[in-house]
Amino acid sequence: MLNFIRTNLNALEYMIFFWQSVLDREKVGEHYLTEIAAQPEMQILYSEDFSEESVRKSLSAITNREILSDALPTERQFWNNNMWIVEDREMFSLMIAPIKSLSLEVLKDKLNTMADISHETIEVIFIPALKDEYYFEGNKLYINFFKVFVDMIAGTGEVTISGKSLEDYIVSKIMEMEGVIAK
Repeated sequence: MLNFIRTNLNALEYMIFFWQSVLDREKVGEHYLTEIAAQPEMQILYSEDFSEESVRKSLSAITNREILSDALPTERQFWNNNMWIVEDREMFSLMIAPIKSLSLEVLKDKLNTMADISHETIEVIFIPALKDEYYFEGNKLYINFFKVFVDMIAGTGEVTISGKSLEDYIVSKIMEMEGVIAK
């Protein structure tokens, strides 16, 4: 039975400071970039072709206003995702606000009525990821912040991921994590 569901924005808070600093034309030091890369929430992203050094290198190029040269495709993807954020202050603000105000505790009863949840605690972690929308690891659901979509075309400002509201998306991924819904 699910007793607690919480949002973890640790890595995202580091990135918000970074993005805001770049938007304000301030330089972010290498030590801070290394701290971002070392965050426990970021570890799920690392592989042979994307590492802590990849994060540091990509973010360093952004803060130094450089093109990322001599980079792996995954590093270019990460650089590109971050550049997209720092080039549009309004979109950045519209994406961040609903995530920071997200209260998942209201989903606990809904999830418990939908299935026998095997974890007592579930942590929903927003991270600046590469291409994948989400990742699972134990009782943790990692969601790629770059997949958050704000509807500016229709003018509704609705925030979704893959066409679902944040809450519905999180419920569906937790059900998938629990093995209730097939991928």
